[in-house]
Amino acid sequence: MVRKLVLTLLISQALLATAQQPAPQPPAGSNWRNVQILPVDTPIDVRFFNEKAKRQRTVCKLQSVGTASLTCLTGFGEGKTMQRTAIESIRLRRRVRSALIGTAPGAAIMAGSGIALATEKCQGQFLCGLGAGVTLILGGFVVQAGAITGAVTDFAGSTIYTAP
Repeated sequence: MVRKLVLTLLISQALLATAQQPAPQPPAGSNWRNVQILPVDTPIDVRFFNEKAKRQRTVCKLQSVGTASLTCLTGFGEGKTMQRTAIESIRLRRRVRSALIGTAPGAAIMAGSGIALATEKCQGQFLCGLGAGVTLILGGFVVQAGAITGAVTDFAGSTIYTAP
């Protein structure tokens, strides 16, 4: 019985992981055109060098892109203009997609325990139901932890520009 439960969990996790694969990313590299075609108010993560040649990072909403500079609004509503020569890289923010992908392991655990509860051998057995219930609760915690981790780390974000 435990062997079936573990096997079901592993199979369902593998199926969910393949279903949650991110879409193909735009080409990375020194293509400024990737930045120029972004719509206004697109959230981006810019790594650049300031006037003192110190590396910095800002998360902002794109406002305009010229051939030599980029302007965006920071979280405080402050406009920030950066020269293309000072920009090291630009990433698209994908926090929601990262959070959804992060929930996959917990969803697999919950699906596996639901399948175990539905089997005929488990019907009416207190310990079997108790074990599946505990697994459901554990799966819920893993779903929450995965969603938070994905949203905070933004691991599914895509780099659209890298300085040559």
